[in-house]
Amino acid sequence: MKYFQKIYYIFFLFLFNVQFVHSQKLYLEADSVFLKEFLKSTVKFPDIINNPSKYRVQIIYTQITHNKSLPPILKHYVYRYEAQEYFYPASIVKLPLSIFALERINTLSAKGVNMYTRFINNCLNKCQIENNYDKYLKYSVPCIANFIKLALVVSDNTAYNQLYEFNGQEPINSRLAELGYSNARIVHRFSDCSTEMNKQTSGFTFYNSKEEVICVLPSLVNDVKYSSPVTNRNIGKQYVDGNNKIVNDPKNFDNKNYLPLDNIHDILIRLCFPNLYPKEKRFNITNDERNFLMTQLLISPKQSDISEINNNMHYYDSYANYFFYGSEKSNSIKKEIKVYNIVGKSYGFLIDCAYIVNKAKGIEFFLTACIYVNSNEIVNDNVYEYNSIGLPFLKKLGWDIYKYELSLKPN
Repeated sequence: MKYFQKIYYIFFLFLFNVQFVHSQKLYLEADSVFLKEFLKSTVKFPDIINNPSKYRVQIIYTQITHNKSLPPILKHYVYRYEAQEYFYPASIVKLPLSIFALERINTLSAKGVNMYTRFINNCLNKCQIENNYDKYLKYSVPCIANFIKLALVVSDNTAYNQLYEFNGQEPINSRLAELGYSNARIVHRFSDCSTEMNKQTSGFTFYNSKEEVICVLPSLVNDVKYSSPVTNRNIGKQYVDGNNKIVNDPKNFDNKNYLPLDNIHDILIRLCFPNLYPKEKRFNITNDERNFLMTQLLISPKQSDISEINNNMHYYDSYANYFFYGSEKSNSIKKEIKVYNIVGKSYGFLIDCAYIVNKAKGIEFFLTACIYVNSNEIVNDNVYEYNSIGLPFLKKLGWDIYKYELSLKPN
């Protein structure tokens, strides 16, 4: 009996390995009926449900079933999974860049560098000078760990820019392709930088506790030209340009980041359940580093050990938790529901990608969704229906899926 269990286990792992190498095909073949009916009967946002293309709604929901001696079984449900429909990913790109930064740090371990090693970077152009962390990090050491904390706990843009700087444009996109995310593009900082400036990233100098230089990394310049993986990246009817003038054309996002919904969903699954993937397709991080990332995705700002976060009254406990709190600014969150998530909000797009767990209730699932709320169709005017439509929809979706999971459990 044990022999057959072992054979089944090996065969099961093989099937999962094959599936996850071809993640886009997996989501294309996922159940697309359940969520459609669920939204109609439960979530009940009639304008959104009746006009999903207007709101560019996409949802991926993954159920998790555990077996005692076998890997967990994942079943995927999708709603309007549109690989060719562009949405601006905003801050969700901070998760892969945090992971890749730790992967690069690990290549420097022989030189005594780790994620807590202090560094300075050599600014090469005016775009990089804006990311002066000596002024930004007044109380904390400028190191990769602290910038990851800032990026993942409170979705800080300056921290993201430093992670982009450290990784380099070409290594970021090569690593995405290696992992199977061939349509993803992460090509710019979150600051006013030209396309050419975004191709150039600065060098880094690392110091030990005696302030001795232990590692110097050169600046990088990317010569690769990335074609748009999406046929139409024009959004809206008008947009506000850098001179605060309205332009009577759609805004073109060809030079902006793109991370398809199935990609970020899969990245979070790959981080949470690395053993479902072949060794060569796992992230090159240690268990301690993985636990570090998971902690940053989970904790509230007040639980952070970085002063720039926990001493800032701007950051409330429900900050960046769209599925359960929407726009609610609460310092009374439900401790029994653990939400490991990354969010994005920009240009009228809202995205939340979450791994949700309540061990006491036996609940565990992944949920990722995006929605576009820009009724006047003017991009970059900062007039969006985040609080009136987008966040209430995501909050209702999160709670309704959670309640559905509860209904599946025995009393």
